[in-house]
Amino acid sequence: MGVKRLVKHSRHSVKHAVKRNVVAADLTDFTASPQGRGRRPHGGAIALAYGKDTLRSWLHSWKRFLSIAVICLLGVSVLTGIYAGCRDMFMAADRFYDDQGLHDIQVLSTYGLTDDDVQALAAVEGVESVRPAYSADLLVDTREADSVV
Repeated sequence: MGVKRLVKHSRHSVKHAVKRNVVAADLTDFTASPQGRGRRPHGGAIALAYGKDTLRSWLHSWKRFLSIAVICLLGVSVLTGIYAGCRDMFMAADRFYDDQGLHDIQVLSTYGLTDDDVQALAAVEGVESVRPAYSADLLVDTREADSVV
């Protein structure tokens, strides 16, 4: 039998493997067996010790794992509620606008819209009505202060 070697995965698994006198065989020992020729080793006892160490760490910190899982569950449920709520709010607002006869789109222009622009907007498919309006912001000088009207 060749020299044994120990692959270090973590301190705990190495100590556990040494304590039980379990070490992975050298690669030459693995290929010497008829079943092992031409195949790569799967880790043997070290993989088993690593798996046990991983399971042991999960068992020792199950509270931490559970709290992280609950936090993720809450985050997913909050995002799902937000997405569903936004869709419902948009649909409710659209129903309200339709029931009240409010406009869906407002077209503004700093230069101003002409009568031809209003007729072009009315010719768009799906537009029920176009209501042109004029507005202006004026600065009014009063006794106390200037006001914007």
